[in-house]
Amino acid sequence: MTRRDIGLALVLLSGCADAGGSDDAGVDDGSTGAEEVGESEAGSSTSTDSGGTSGETDSSTDSDESSSSDEDTGSEDTGSDDTGEDTGGEGEGIPEVSCGDVVFDEDSLHAAIAAAEPGDTICLEARDWPDLSLEITAEGSAEAPITIAAEFAGETFLTGEAAIAMAGSHVVVTGLVFRGGRTADEYLVDFQAGDLECFDCRLSNIAVLELDDIDDTKWVSMRGQRNRVDHNAFIGKANDGALLVVWRPDDGSDDHRIDHNYFAERPELGANGGETIRVGTSDQHESASRTVVEDNYFFESDGEIEIISNKSGENIYRRNVFESCAGLLTLRHGKDALVEDNVFLIGEVEGGGGVRIVDAGHRVINNYIEGCRGTSNNRGGIVLMLAHEDPELNGYQQVEDVLVANNTIVDCEQSLVFGGGSASVAPRELSLADNLIANGEFEVVREIVGLEDSVIAGNVYTGGALGQGDAQGFAVADPQLAQSGVMKRPGVGLDGVGGQGVDLDIDGAERASPPDVGADEVGTPLRAPVTREDVGPSFDFEVLRED
Repeated sequence: MTRRDIGLALVLLSGCADAGGSDDAGVDDGSTGAEEVGESEAGSSTSTDSGGTSGETDSSTDSDESSSSDEDTGSEDTGSDDTGEDTGGEGEGIPEVSCGDVVFDEDSLHAAIAAAEPGDTICLEARDWPDLSLEITAEGSAEAPITIAAEFAGETFLTGEAAIAMAGSHVVVTGLVFRGGRTADEYLVDFQAGDLECFDCRLSNIAVLELDDIDDTKWVSMRGQRNRVDHNAFIGKANDGALLVVWRPDDGSDDHRIDHNYFAERPELGANGGETIRVGTSDQHESASRTVVEDNYFFESDGEIEIISNKSGENIYRRNVFESCAGLLTLRHGKDALVEDNVFLIGEVEGGGGVRIVDAGHRVINNYIEGCRGTSNNRGGIVLMLAHEDPELNGYQQVEDVLVANNTIVDCEQSLVFGGGSASVAPRELSLADNLIANGEFEVVREIVGLEDSVIAGNVYTGGALGQGDAQGFAVADPQLAQSGVMKRPGVGLDGVGGQGVDLDIDGAERASPPDVGADEVGTPLRAPVTREDVGPSFDFEVLRED
């Protein structure tokens, strides 16, 4: 089959919202953050989606622990540079450790930290360290960080009630294993000690294994600026509280980087507060965090609908893999996010999906989404949410000026949802272009409301019916998908309309003009999605779980 030019002109769909609204009162089992467990907001909707997962409710508003709000800092280009490329004063890989001082007891450890100078490395003896609450306040430099490390990576165990708090600058914590205990405080690892935060600090090459936490805890709390959390394994968090939280300051950006981590086996909580990552809080969502979350692997991260909860502006989520997760990457609040090159391998897990969109200015491009299941109108491949007419900071902001382009959605029960949730204001001024949907038996679009004043063009589908009254902007064609690694890639290129500024494909290859529809430009891939072997610590943490 030769290349086919779909030949679709841009179609401006103006004022096409369904006057009758949605017959499915939207349900949202995870729209609120970790802090709202057991709470409900006055005036919130608890309507049930007749097709949804049993027990889902839409609280419609959101509340968070932080109490102040600030203005949008106004950066306009979300994806123009790598905001987190070298935070933490280290390079890409796991920190190299050369133990200058091995300490054998807690008193010696505290004394060594108090006397630490830039370039010092303090190593904890390879053994169990029970009930260690460690406070690190130190000032390293970019060229000479202060490092707190295991004597041998993966052989120093923090057991019992453990916690680490670090403050200052250019501090690195690496090589430790938390297991067989619980969090000594609300936070297992906190980038703040007392009133002091950490800047250019790093948590790397550690494992946190199935702590016996009962109350609401966070395993990692990122504060300060330009910090990095990388090459760690976080396994089996079964209690309330987001696993990793970026806490926003009153002003300024965070510029953190979260990369090459393995997040796994987060069981469903049946309530809010089960996010794996949350970036920001509702009352800080109007300001820019500029946090980068990239090259992570999520496996069975089922805590709630929001695997990742975006609650701040100008963040980047790219090249992450989500395998067998019963949730979605959720842009809950905050403008101008970039969501690109992610791979969602849902494996027909009920409730699993791709990207859920609230608020304005986002770019959702080059994502591969396969195997969504569930009929809640909050779930699917890509879900465009309804908004409140005059939303509070913790409400639902209008979806507008959003680009959804060059995504591939395969075998999803609901590939595209127009108008998720139970609010009333339709998405507007979207560009939905050059997406490829191969659906087998399922309909392509669940249109609860139409998209107002929006451009829909160059999209291709095959398999099931379109499911949308107006077929403009969609055409039927067969991309001849075939399995290639973990993804199904097209055997032939089908031309889209282009013009969306999506210059590279999911593999980093340059796109032709006009570009192929979908995430993958036909040709030899330049890179593959990250695997479990590409992420996590340098040591075999699975063996440690069995000891």
